[in-house]
Amino acid sequence: MQFDIRSNVKEVSRWLDSAQRKQIPFATVYAMTLTARDVHTAEISVMSRVFDRPTPYTLNALRVIPATKQTYVASVAFKEFGGTPAKRFLNPEVHGGPRSRKAHERRLAPLMGGYQFAVPARGTNRDAYGNMPGAEYRRIISQLKVSADPTSNVTKGSRSKRKRKHNAFFIPKKGGAVYHRTGAGIKPALVFVSAPRYRKRFPFYETAAKVVADKFKVNFEVAFQRAMATSGYKGKWR
Repeated sequence: MQFDIRSNVKEVSRWLDSAQRKQIPFATVYAMTLTARDVHTAEISVMSRVFDRPTPYTLNALRVIPATKQTYVASVAFKEFGGTPAKRFLNPEVHGGPRSRKAHERRLAPLMGGYQFAVPARGTNRDAYGNMPGAEYRRIISQLKVSADPTSNVTKGSRSKRKRKHNAFFIPKKGGAVYHRTGAGIKPALVFVSAPRYRKRFPFYETAAKVVADKFKVNFEVAFQRAMATSGYKGKWR
């Protein structure tokens, strides 16, 4: 999932002398990189607008790959490292359709009775971004004994009977949800659902294409002027 910025500036060379032509490679590479940075800024602005309280992790999901004289391509790509790959949770927002299962859903899969997704129930605790905190998911996974790390699973001896009675997560025989038993009663924490389908709402490629159309020519002029100034050229190129 990335957008590549390419350019063919051969037409420009018709009106340039030999000294100016030597600066075209540098100007082209620099202009591509400047444009990629403009795309990156625009994409973050769009995400801030179309998503409800996007997390910093989401807004930091894109990276700029600068152009070089070897590639002549600058890219704005979704990060594939440093945690959950961005394409896993942003792909449905870009293209529409179903999303992949999250980590807690993969752990709960054996207990969900045919359902593949588990979403927070209404009234559950949410963080500032509207999501159930990661610590809460870990508590659920631990108490239901499906953690990838067996030592993280709750055992009978690790919690008193009193705590198990008044503060515990469980799945009833009828299934359908993970419930939370507290001193005040019982309420759903996660509800099991069929695969949710997302509508396309993040115009990633459309945004990038518009920025390139609007910005590349301007950026090339800036880059070329810089290249000529650096070279010590005294004449005019336009």
